[in-house]
Amino acid sequence: MRYGSFGRTSPVNRKDVLLAALAAAEKPMQPVHLQKALFLIDKKLPRLFEGHERYAFQPYDYGPFDSAVYADADALALEGFVTVNRDSGSWYRVYAATEKGRVRGSALVAGMTDKQSALLRKIVALVSSLSFRQLVSAIYKSYPETKVNSVFKEKK
Repeated sequence: MRYGSFGRTSPVNRKDVLLAALAAAEKPMQPVHLQKALFLIDKKLPRLFEGHERYAFQPYDYGPFDSAVYADADALALEGFVTVNRDSGSWYRVYAATEKGRVRGSALVAGMTDKQSALLRKIVALVSSLSFRQLVSAIYKSYPETKVNSVFKEKK
């Protein structure tokens, strides 16, 4: 960690932000939830990435997407901070912080300003509470530019 511009430490790279988000989650995150949580954190808390590479979200089948999110999660899994498992009965993977990841991720969250940590937790809780359909629809409503390549059909 580095000494942040807010007088406290802040995550030093996007993998740290990803780990902080997973540590703040109360349950494993499906791919859509992880992607959209990091998209919103990038939009609402850009200073967390100050001086470091950010994710490059692009409009995709279900809104903002960056494959680097999965590459970073896989790298964190190799380091023992994240588990990547198949959700029972489906094809997609789910992501969660390990105990080691929760300790480190919680320390990263604690190193943020109170305002940053509260907003990160709020984003993760909101995203995690929504179904796939609700989440994608909410992102499209707030960020309509992210649906230009969408295959998602919103209910009327």
